[in-house]
Amino acid sequence: MTEFGQAKEGSTKVNIHGVEYTIAGEINPEYVQRLAKYVDQKMWEIAESNALTSDTKIAVLAALNIANELFSLKEMSFEEQEQVTEKTRSLLAKIDELI
Repeated sequence: MTEFGQAKEGSTKVNIHGVEYTIAGEINPEYVQRLAKYVDQKMWEIAESNALTSDTKIAVLAALNIANELFSLKEMSFEEQEQVTEKTRSLLAKIDELI
């Protein structure tokens, strides 16, 4: 089973920053709950640290923070791939020398 779990038809109710949403789609309800919990936590962190009252502003800042996390992980992944490629080339060159 993948991280997303088996596809399920129907809908899942989640609560994000005090508002209930119904998420429809073919995705594992437990996974949807995990995603919603993460977004909820981010929104509460921002609301508490910035004393904001506008849910829209809180949601936008949460989205920016989550996007930043995603971009950072993608960048790290790209850098790690480059390191693996370079190490592979180096090892292949050493093997060629020995042959």
